[in-house]
Amino acid sequence: MDESEKTVHAGAARGQGVVHSVCRQLVSDEARYRFWLVDHGRRMDQVAQSKYYRDQLIDLREAAIAQVHKTALVRYMRDNEIKGRDRELTLAEFYGVTDSLQAAVAAHHTYLLSASTGFCAEGLLRLVEDAHGLEMIRNYREAYGQYFGLHCARARAHREGKRYLLSGFLPEYKTKATQIRKQLMAGELLPGAVHAAGLRRVS
Repeated sequence: MDESEKTVHAGAARGQGVVHSVCRQLVSDEARYRFWLVDHGRRMDQVAQSKYYRDQLIDLREAAIAQVHKTALVRYMRDNEIKGRDRELTLAEFYGVTDSLQAAVAAHHTYLLSASTGFCAEGLLRLVEDAHGLEMIRNYREAYGQYFGLHCARARAHREGKRYLLSGFLPEYKTKATQIRKQLMAGELLPGAVHAAGLRRVS
């Protein structure tokens, strides 16, 4: 947790782009920050409790992957500039009939917490020199983002009673993302130079 707190405070002070924006918003709201500390601490405790170094690394990879899923909605709407009616339909797909403004606030809250945990998990993987795992996580983020974007576009089309002509590509993108995730969780090319106790100390 010490390393995690250092990561978010450094991101808020000296980070660039999205990292700076997310970490600054997290630490500037005391109630939100305390909520994150409890939630993130629980996840890091699960990592530290694993008996073996290999299992700890896989748990860290899994934590990073989980944040890819939890941040996908806001990243998709931000990166693709989803606005107006499309934004309302996209939020409705995940939040049902909830007021679109309330849904947007809820999505942003989830995004801030999850993105912060993602930065920390990847920071710990960087600390223990899991370069291959970090590369695979980046590849997974891209593949899952492609799948998620198609899913959202299809959902909007269905809500408006239209056909979505690219539906046939969904299984391909999903399969690609699933394969990368399986490799990560199987512990492919784990670094072997760090002793198990080292990861317990920093997590």
